[in-house]
Formats: sequence, structure tokens, C-alpha cells
Amino acid sequence: MKKKIFLFLGGILPWVLAGCDASNTSTNSMTMASLPLVQNTIASLAPVFGGSRNDIIMEQVCALAQGQKTQEQFEQFFTNKGIALQKLAEQDAGFALLADNSLVKKQVACMAHLTSAAFLQTVKATDDKATLTPQLSQKLQVMVTNAEFFSLISERIEQAPATTIVRHKQEIIRQATAMAPLYFAIMAKNAPHNLQYTVTQLQGNRLAFSSSNGYFFALQNNIATLQLLNINWYGEGELLGKRHFIQVQQPLS
Repeated sequence: MKKKIFLFLGGILPWVLAGCDASNTSTNSMTMASLPLVQNTIASLAPVFGGSRNDIIMEQVCALAQGQKTQEQFEQFFTNKGIALQKLAEQDAGFALLADNSLVKKQVACMAHLTSAAFLQTVKATDDKATLTPQLSQKLQVMVTNAEFFSLISERIEQAPATTIVRHKQEIIRQATAMAPLYFAIMAKNAPHNLQYTVTQLQGNRLAFSSSNGYFFALQNNIATLQLLNINWYGEGELLGKRHFIQVQQPLS
């Protein structure tokens, strides 16, 4: 099923909440929280097909990326569906990814696709417990994984000297590409087991719930936050309870 989505992962405003760093005025740079830039850059790597997100296709990409399917099995899936990847690749960047034999590109695509899952409101008030629990488990697992993975990337880019937003983005993509397989390992480590969930809000594009191991997840207008025992685990510019910063040369472009 194809659905158009528009992700606003934290927005632009938090980039400048830190304001200008007086110690850097001589170099015409400013200090900004790294989280919005990291999450928006990685989100931009998630592929779309015909302009829309397609979870069914990405299940196949992720199966190949994580070693659950071979390249031959991957290609056979589309052959069986009568989908000519090479022909579609000429018209669409998403299908060009599918036709490309690069495993690294598919690992990055899967990683970026998975990171966005927590930011989509797929839960409905009419869902019964059997349907609801797996969805809440998935959102919690993705958000905890995002927090750890984005923290690793942030720790690396905050050590870089002042440079442009464009170059920071390039470094984020380089780091995310190199560490994409690690994302899957972190996600497996954070698989929820026997957790209980309490939904405190579920209406329209709003979702909030707590888990029996101390997490509190909130989602509104595709902006998600996660707290662990009242500590910002993801959101408000913080990751794992810590705010990471980058030095950005002006102008911001």
C-alpha cells in the first residue's frame, strides 16, 4: 500500500535555539544542537517509489539488507509480481535503488526507512489490544534505537571544526552509511520483551503511551519524543539525556 507522508522531524527552529556562541564570533560561526540536523538528514535518505512510501517494497529491501534474503530471492519477488525493475529504474530513483545490486545502498535505505517508522501515526483508537501492542512495541523499539544510533553520529560530528550545514550533512551521511549495519544490531538488542503499555492519548495525529520499563513516548504532527524516567531520551534537542552541538559557519546554507 502506498501512502504519501510528510515528515517534519523536529523542524528547523531547534537548530538555532543554542544561539550564537560568543567565543566563535571571530570565525563567524554559531553553535547549534545537532539532533534536528541528524534526524532530518537521515530521513532524507529514506526511498520513495512514485513519490510515496511503500512498506511492502521496503520489507524486501530490509530482508536483503539484513541478510534474511539473497539477491536472487530479492529479484525473484519482483519478477513474480510482474515488476520490471530495470525499466522502472529509468523513471524513478526509488526503483533505481532496487535495480542497483549495491548491498550498502540497500542497508542505508533500510536504516533510513526504519528510523522514520516511529514518526508515523499508524495507531487507531479502534485497534484492539492484539493489534495495538505490536504497534506500540515497534514504535518504542525504533525510538530507543534511533536515540542510540543518532547519539553515536552526533558524538562524531560535534568534534568536527566549524563548517557549513552542507558539509555537516555530508559527514552525517558518511557516518550513517558506514554504520548502517550497526543500526540493525542496536534494534535487535532493543527488541521489547513482555512489556506492558498504557495509552494516555490516542486521538487523530496524537499518540502518547508509557511502558512498564519506564519509557514515555509521545507523537504529534509527526514529531516524536521519548523519555526514560523523566529524562529526555530523544527530543528537545537531547539524546540519551545529553545535548550535542555542532559549529556551523555562516551563512547557513
